[in-house]
Amino acid sequence: MNDSSRQSGAKGADGRGNFRGVVLSVLALGLLGSCGQDGGHDAAGGRTSKAAAGVENPQDPAHRLIPPGESRIRTIVGEVLEDRNDEVGEWARKRANQSAEKRRTQRWLQPIDVDFGKQRVGTKLEAELVLMNPTNVPQKVTSFSKSCKCQEAVLVLGDRRIDLTKGLKEPLELAPGQKAKVYATVEVPDMQTRQTVNLQFLTSDPDQPLLDAQLHVDAVRDLHVFVGEKQTDLIDFGILSKDSVRDFEFRVVSRDGKPFTVQEYEAPLPAGVRVEFSKSKDDGSEWLVRGKLGPDLPENRHGGTVHFVTDRGKFEISVYATVQPPIKVSPSEMVILGVVPQGRGATKDVRFDVIDANDSFRIAKVEWFDVPGGLLPEGVSFGADIDNAEDGKSAIVHVRVPQGLGRQRFQIGMLVHFEGDRFEPRKVRFIGYVR
Repeated sequence: MNDSSRQSGAKGADGRGNFRGVVLSVLALGLLGSCGQDGGHDAAGGRTSKAAAGVENPQDPAHRLIPPGESRIRTIVGEVLEDRNDEVGEWARKRANQSAEKRRTQRWLQPIDVDFGKQRVGTKLEAELVLMNPTNVPQKVTSFSKSCKCQEAVLVLGDRRIDLTKGLKEPLELAPGQKAKVYATVEVPDMQTRQTVNLQFLTSDPDQPLLDAQLHVDAVRDLHVFVGEKQTDLIDFGILSKDSVRDFEFRVVSRDGKPFTVQEYEAPLPAGVRVEFSKSKDDGSEWLVRGKLGPDLPENRHGGTVHFVTDRGKFEISVYATVQPPIKVSPSEMVILGVVPQGRGATKDVRFDVIDANDSFRIAKVEWFDVPGGLLPEGVSFGADIDNAEDGKSAIVHVRVPQGLGRQRFQIGMLVHFEGDRFEPRKVRFIGYVR
């Protein structure tokens, strides 16, 4: 770091600065820990906790004093019991196996699992299942549900044919040993991945109230998308600045090696995305798609899915990026200073980094402005030392909180100016307590 300079600011005689800003009074919960759980006074007149005074058990976590800077937020960490290497894990695995075995061997609905293997997208498949009342008393099937719009189901009982697609309108009674057939039709979704869809029945049998049949299929497309050597339909550029531009390209290959024709892409394209396509092999068995994302995108999550139409079906690519201001501020644009000891002041570093590695900047100066309700006394000055990195990729502003603040909450804003006119000034606000 070099090019160190000093900037300071003070409130005017009228108690107002040259700039106005809006501040969110967000406090880190850990700051509240310094308040403890007060209940008495020590010999010097200071506050003591109930635990220290013996009013509560100090070993009780509910009465533990939270040190300053430690958050009151507690993280609940879950774990999979089956993964534990102890008696609890053994019990959980045994119970899971028993549950899975009961599901497989129940006699109400068979087969409970149907695996169609690899199937071309758009193919319609049909599974035949037998629904039977295995008990010695009449039972009712009270409801039916399915997990995917790609499914249809019909129940055949004697000469009755019941369309289950929209659910079971009224309970269906089965005599002991009575059987019905369920025909489940599935259209392979246009997603190149393994699909599992569910058919669920609820019954009046207390020993088997839930019947859950699963239909599995590996959806296979005629056309495969490769980004580099990886077969994927997702490109995520991560974080970009609004002025950034990212180029992308991918190959589209026919699964059987036969030619195909990319006819068009469906409009409209996602905001900020441009694409073009051409053959990459003369026989038309492979095509190349090139595109760009950006620039001039507002701050937000951007991108979307581009659908391409061919003479052998569709394929798509999803392109995404999160657009942020060209310069990142750390720890944030709202800096929580916490508790500042009275008469001692404090220091805080604020770091600035480019989002796009092709950018560079230099901080020219900082100015201080009052935040409405900032509660700063007259004549109190904040200071700042600026360190610009030689490569122009980062800078640090070393903020100095003065010693002359009284016991109170305070807020103040810092306006950071950059050399040139490419980058707009950035506001950073500070909030803290003097005690």
